[in-house]
Amino acid sequence: MRYREDAITGDIGAPTGDEGVIVGMAVYALVVGIGICFLGVRTRVPWIIFMGGTLTIASTVYLGAFMLGYT
Repeated sequence: MRYREDAITGDIGAPTGDEGVIVGMAVYALVVGIGICFLGVRTRVPWIIFMGGTLTIASTVYLGAFMLGYT
């Protein structure tokens, strides 16, 4: 399908996500990260502890930045 040169096709640029969805994903990642870290401690598998801890720290930093108004 071709468009005319003077036709308006929509906003230009990358689509933006709703902040509520992104914050919800960060909260979900925090809960999952804590669960993975707990699973790693119970099974004594170091890489699972590392992955869960990294996910927990990353989501905590994002949520802290969001609460302080940096995002």
